[in-house]
Amino acid sequence: DMFYEMLKQMRADIDSNTEAITEHKTNHPSGGGGASEVKIKVADLPEEKLKSTHKEFPFLLQLVAAKVNVYLVGPAGSGKTQAAADVARTLFPNEKGKFDTISLCRQTSKGDLLGYKDAHGNYHESNLVRIFRNGGVFLFDEVDQATDSIMKLCNMAIGNKAISTPAGTFKAHPQF
Repeated sequence: DMFYEMLKQMRADIDSNTEAITEHKTNHPSGGGGASEVKIKVADLPEEKLKSTHKEFPFLLQLVAAKVNVYLVGPAGSGKTQAAADVARTLFPNEKGKFDTISLCRQTSKGDLLGYKDAHGNYHESNLVRIFRNGGVFLFDEVDQATDSIMKLCNMAIGNKAISTPAGTFKAHPQF
């Protein structure tokens, strides 16, 4: 019952926070694959038109706008990264630097995610920390290739909304 109530509340939050106006069903009446033009209206933002969006883009946008972390699964070239970039472009119109990504692997280091201090003690902020502090959409790509310790860092940022870097601990921006 508690799980059902949580899902019901999440759906209500999604419905109240976002309104996606799409041509998707017209172009894909059976929900089939392929790209379509989508008209999007989110809260107080101006309507956006995106061409060649992923078939699940409207739902993805609703989830992200409702602050739901999303795990995208699919084969290479299926549009996962482009869909995430389109979400950032829609939620942050006319703002540059609101989307970034890192391809995780066994060699990904803590410094790749958290930034590092050079020999002179100057902190070099990573793209993750920049998006985390300033708001935006960040895509962890190839998470199945990451080590356990790297995934724990990712989880700390996503789950705890806090991140500890060589320059200190930061709380997530409300639009992260």
